[in-house]
Amino acid sequence: MKLQEARTKTASFDYSPDDMPRREDMPGVCATDPNPGFWFPEDYSYGAKQKVTEYAKAGCARCPVRDACLSLSLKNGEQFGIWGGLTATARGKLMKGNAA
Repeated sequence: MKLQEARTKTASFDYSPDDMPRREDMPGVCATDPNPGFWFPEDYSYGAKQKVTEYAKAGCARCPVRDACLSLSLKNGEQFGIWGGLTATARGKLMKGNAA
């Protein structure tokens, strides 16, 4: 999904930088999951990191605010964690692709 598409799809979640919601304030899967650390796989060793990443992405796939979450992370320049179903690396690539 291109950045502009993410922004368009999440127009109802279009916040200014001053009133940007926090991840835990959004009604997403990660906010109520019993394993909130799983959305930050950088804290895990390589083998566990893959499993934790898969777990978080599966949660994002069924999340009602996935697009808003991705948009929020792109606007905030989040450098860690799974946001909107994407890793920090994937979000970086998305941003680079939109900068061209």
